[in-house]
Amino acid sequence: MQLLDLIKDHIKTHGPLSIADYVRFCLQHPEHGYYIKDSKQFGEEGDFITSPEISQVFGELIGLWIGQMWHYIGKPQTIHLVELGPGRGLLMEDMLRALSHFERFMDAVQIHMVDINPHLIKLQKKALKDLDVLEKTTWHESFDTVPEGPILLVANEFFDALPVHQIQKENDRLWYERCVALDEKGQLCYTMSPNPSKLGLMIARDHPDGTVRELCPQAVQIVTDITKRIQTYKGAALIVDYGYTDFKRGETLQALKEHKFHPLLSEPGSADISAHVDFGMLARAVTACEAKLIGPVTQKEFLEELGIETRMNKLLEGVKSQEEKNRLLRSWERLTNPTQMGTLFKVMGILKQ
Repeated sequence: MQLLDLIKDHIKTHGPLSIADYVRFCLQHPEHGYYIKDSKQFGEEGDFITSPEISQVFGELIGLWIGQMWHYIGKPQTIHLVELGPGRGLLMEDMLRALSHFERFMDAVQIHMVDINPHLIKLQKKALKDLDVLEKTTWHESFDTVPEGPILLVANEFFDALPVHQIQKENDRLWYERCVALDEKGQLCYTMSPNPSKLGLMIARDHPDGTVRELCPQAVQIVTDITKRIQTYKGAALIVDYGYTDFKRGETLQALKEHKFHPLLSEPGSADISAHVDFGMLARAVTACEAKLIGPVTQKEFLEELGIETRMNKLLEGVKSQEEKNRLLRSWERLTNPTQMGTLFKVMGILKQ
């Protein structure tokens, strides 16, 4: 049975699905989910491309930040280096290459990869085997099973993939949830919940009728869990994703297939689905735990403060081929140009207060 049939059967039996539950079916179904069935989503030939795929410098600079945070928290003899949603393992590989220059860090580190895709996990193991750190690495299905102790955590383009609820303001004060149902022909369609949604309680500000908001309680819970761990055991976390920091009206949820927009209700399980991250809400979760919040700042600001210009110029000096120089310049521009990833992507840090 295909995923579309499974979704239709579920709706027939249990009623309309929230947008979040529909996305969860599409991405995480144990057999047909997009994040389960293969590892061909990444890169120019896949459905989307991430910063580690664009340039090794991205991971090297984050590794530099992680190394500095290790010094900042007193260089504990055991440190848990955690990555949420590590893709093909390129970011961890690049970070570790930079972190190997920090004296004693590689002796202290225990690596934890949080992923549910068995195909990607094979690629991650191959990348880490080449660095000879497999014996120091553990895989987890969620952050909950990462051992207690000081942590240094990185989440690059992880939170955008968490399912969001969409709620719409109607009748002056009430918020109703957008759902997926079946029309009279038995095809997937959008509908509204018959009763007001309690999720409206998460929104304190007044908005006019017709306003649509996207909420991700799961993201808030994960950030809260990470922050509490840092507050208890010391550490730091870095979240990098595309998103916004102020009020955003309307919907950002989208499906991508082969780098092109794809109808959300068409061919469930065949496309990547993501939404812009509400960094304002994540920031409030951090401050509610009385931790120290850094940023959010734009990716351009973050990478420039860490010295991307110096690093890129150093790489350019060692390149003889004009083609390779052009590739480096294109990757530099893509990561930092405001019209590309420079300002759309935000970076937020969490430290013990």
